[in-house]
Amino acid sequence: MASIRREPRRGLEWFHKPLADVVPTDIEECIEHRLEHVSRATVDREVDLLAAVIDLAIRTWRVRVPQSPLDGVRRPKYFNERDRRIIILRLYITKII
Repeated sequence: MASIRREPRRGLEWFHKPLADVVPTDIEECIEHRLEHVSRATVDREVDLLAAVIDLAIRTWRVRVPQSPLDGVRRPKYFNERDRRIIILRLYITKII
């Protein structure tokens, strides 16, 4: 059985910097790279996770930063809304009949 080789992610050089030295352009470069491989919604969820980790570091661990590195970061825009009214109506009708 052949082994699967994973390529290390590019654009993560800023992971080795202290949090206070990370700037929004570092994160935006990472976002641009990720958009080449995954959907916009996935990248937005990853940015949400990163925001939660940075918020935890600042608020809970008291890491001192002059400004959050996510301030000013442009998130990918996407439309991911679904219409569920038809499914709910079908379930309602099947219960009546």
